[in-house]
Amino acid sequence: DVIFFESTFVRTAIFFSAKFMGKADFNNATFNGAAGFHSTRFRDDVTFGGVKIARRSNFGLAIFDGDVWFGNAKFSEKTNFDLAEFRAKVSFVSATFTENARFPEARMKHPASFRGVNFCEDTVLAGLWNHSCIHIVRFLSFGKLKLRKKTVTSFLFLDTSVVTDGSSNPRLIRHIADEQWIESWRSSSKL
Repeated sequence: DVIFFESTFVRTAIFFSAKFMGKADFNNATFNGAAGFHSTRFRDDVTFGGVKIARRSNFGLAIFDGDVWFGNAKFSEKTNFDLAEFRAKVSFVSATFTENARFPEARMKHPASFRGVNFCEDTVLAGLWNHSCIHIVRFLSFGKLKLRKKTVTSFLFLDTSVVTDGSSNPRLIRHIADEQWIESWRSSSKL
């Protein structure tokens, strides 16, 4: 087992492709820099309860074999769970995502709890930027400026029947279903 309970990571902490064979306890840990868990394998239960991550966090392609707890976690910048695999229970109860949280193609074998989760990103300004401002700036610069779109919270390709039990956060389930329908409509209109 590994215990980082109430630890403070002063700079960026990278656990790229690490393998935690026993339980991992990151409860109340503070990451003053970015937290990188890309392609990390957690063979047993892992807890990130009350964790505070001041910069970006990346759990893309991570595999969680045991239960995962992100209760009361605070993610201050972009958070990535792209293609992460949750093979046991997962809970984000009362977690806060200050910027966008990305879950595209994350796989969950058991219902996850998103009860009380706060998504605090400014989707209005991101939408305005992506659909208007970026095109105006490109036009005015004669295409010389290559600007990136702002990402927003994404739950594309998640199976809502597995992601959460309908009672824990019905608004989130509706948001996921709407997002998936919009994306399928966009894809079919390109054909």
